[in-house]
Amino acid sequence: MLLLKVKNSCGFRNAILIVIVFLITVYEIDAYTVDDSPGVGRKFDGIGAISGGGATSKLLINYPEEYRNQILDFLFKPNFGASLKILKVEIGGDGQSSDGVEASHMHTEHDANYNRGYEWWLMKEAKKRNADIRLYGLPWSFPGWLADNGTNSPFLHPIRTITYIVNWIKGAKKYHDLDIDYIGIWNEREPDVEYVKLLRKLLDYRQLHDVQIVAGDLHWELAPTMLNDSTLSKAVQILGAHYPGTLTTKQALETNKPLWSSEDYSTVNDNTGAGCLARVVNQNYVNGNMTATIAWNLVTSYYDTLIWSNMGLMTANQPWSGYYTVSSPVWMTATARSLGNSLAFLQQWWIRLDWRGWQVVGYSKLDSVVNGSVTVFLDADVIMTLTTVTTGHHGSFQEPPASASFPLPYTDDFESYDVSAEPYNLAQQAGVWEVVLSNHLLHQHVIRQTITAPPLHWCDPAVAPPISIVGDPSWTDVSASVDVYIPLDGGTVAVFLAVRVSGRMGCDSGRALGAFFWVYPKDKTFLLTADVALVTVIAGGTLEMSYDEWHTIKVRVQGKEFLATVDGKTASRTNLPPNIQQGFVAIGTGNFGIAEYDNLQLTSP
Repeated sequence: MLLLKVKNSCGFRNAILIVIVFLITVYEIDAYTVDDSPGVGRKFDGIGAISGGGATSKLLINYPEEYRNQILDFLFKPNFGASLKILKVEIGGDGQSSDGVEASHMHTEHDANYNRGYEWWLMKEAKKRNADIRLYGLPWSFPGWLADNGTNSPFLHPIRTITYIVNWIKGAKKYHDLDIDYIGIWNEREPDVEYVKLLRKLLDYRQLHDVQIVAGDLHWELAPTMLNDSTLSKAVQILGAHYPGTLTTKQALETNKPLWSSEDYSTVNDNTGAGCLARVVNQNYVNGNMTATIAWNLVTSYYDTLIWSNMGLMTANQPWSGYYTVSSPVWMTATARSLGNSLAFLQQWWIRLDWRGWQVVGYSKLDSVVNGSVTVFLDADVIMTLTTVTTGHHGSFQEPPASASFPLPYTDDFESYDVSAEPYNLAQQAGVWEVVLSNHLLHQHVIRQTITAPPLHWCDPAVAPPISIVGDPSWTDVSASVDVYIPLDGGTVAVFLAVRVSGRMGCDSGRALGAFFWVYPKDKTFLLTADVALVTVIAGGTLEMSYDEWHTIKVRVQGKEFLATVDGKTASRTNLPPNIQQGFVAIGTGNFGIAEYDNLQLTSP
C-alpha cells in the first residue's frame, strides 16, 4: 500500500509528473508527501522520440494509407496513444548513422533540394495531429564538401556548416511550413564552442530568434565552460545529454538551464523495455532534474536483422502487408500525464505488465482527497500515473492485417515516384539513391546513386562502398535482375548486383557477406566475391560491357549454384562457398560515383 499525502496550499501552476513503478515486488511503505508550499517546481517539457540516427522511419512512408494513418495516430495524436510532445529528426547528411543513410538537402555546395527523404513528411504528419508538438533537428553525418579532404570535422569551416544548417531550418519553413523549435550541434560528438556561438549569432541574424540551441547531445561537457563564458551561456538555451543514467552534474545545475535527456531508452520494445522507459522518465526528472526525455527511436520501420532491431516505441516494418505492432512503450508514454491545479480530482492510470504481454487496464477516479490524503493500492508489475487530466483515451483500431514475408515476385520500375524521392523498399546503407529523369527514351524514371565523395561519417561503415538492400534476410534461392547505366564521366569504376547479403549492416555495412557480382566497364571484366570488401574472390573473367549504355544484369542462386548473365549472355556459372547461405538482395557501386538503375525484378529461381 502507498499513502499519498498532497498539500494543496496554492495548486501546481507548472506540471509535476509522478510515475510510480513497481516492476518486481511491492512493499508496504510509509506515507509519501507532495508539498508545493516551497513554490513552483520545474516545468515538465514532456516525452519525445527520435526519427533518425539513422533511417529508422524508412519503411513507414510506404504503408497503405489506412494503416499508416493509424500508426501515426498512435504516435502523435493527443490523448490517444503515445501523445508525444517532441519529435526529434535527423538532418540527413548522406552518411550511415546506425541503420541506414538519410539523404542531405545539399549533396554539394551548389545543390539544394528540400524534398529529399521522409523527415519533412513525418514532421508534417506529426503537426497535422498535434499542432503544439515541438520539432528538433540534429545532424548525425554531414556531406563531404563541408570539410577538407582527409578530415572528418564539420567545424573547420564553421560559417559554411552553419549556413548549411540554417538553410535546412529556412527550407523547412519555406517548402513545408514547418517551424523548427530546437537545433543541435553534432550527435554524440564533442561540440566546438566557437561554432556554437557563431550558430546562435547567425540564427539571430537570419531572424530565427525562436530557434533554441540544444547542446551538446553527448554528456554535460559544455556546462563548466558555460559557467565561465557568458557568450556561450547566452547561446545555448537547453543542455542536452545522451543516456545520462538519470543523473546530472553540479555544473550543469549551476547553469540554470533546462536539462534534457536528449536521447535515451534504446531498449527492445517488450515489457522490459516499457519498464525501462518508465523508470528512465521518472528518475530523469526526480534524480537528474531533467525536464524532458527523448526516446531513441520513434518507430522500428527498418528491416529485421539490421542492428538495433525492435527498439522503437512500436514496430511497423511490413508496408507490403500493412502489419504493425503497438508495443508496450507506447502505452507507458501515454501514462506520462501531469498534475494540474485541482488535486481533489485525481485520476489514476496504469499499465499491467506480465509474461503474457502488456495490458492497459485504463483509468479510474480515485476517492476524493480527504484532509489532503489519498490512498493508492499497487500491485506488482504495474506502472501507474496519478493525474488530474481526465481527457485521456486508450486509442484503438481494428486489428491490422496479418504479418507476411516480403513478397515474391517483386518489381519496381520507379515510375510511380516523384523526382528526388527515395525508392521505398530499398534501404540504403552507404551512398544515396534517388529518383531522377533519364535521358534515354526507353527509361523514364530511374534511380541514381548520386553522391561522388564520401560523407563526414558519424560511424565509419568499415569503408563500405555505396550499397542498398531490399527483400528478406531469410531468402536463400532467388533470382534478381536490374538494368544499369554507368556514365563515362560519372567517376564510377564498377556496379554490382548481389544476393544472399548478410551481416548486421548499418555501421558494419563494409563487412557484409554474400554473392556480389561486379562489372567493370573500363576493363570489360567481372568479379564474383563473397563480400562487399572484395577480400574473397570466387570467380572472375571478361565480358562485353560499355560506358554510356544500358545493360541488364541478372543473377540467380539455387542451392550452391550461382549463375550471372549480362544482356542475356552467361558471364559466370559456379558454386558458392558454404558460408553464403541466405540474405537480402543488394545493388551498389564500387566507389562513390554516379550510376543509374531501372526495372528491378526479384523472383523465385
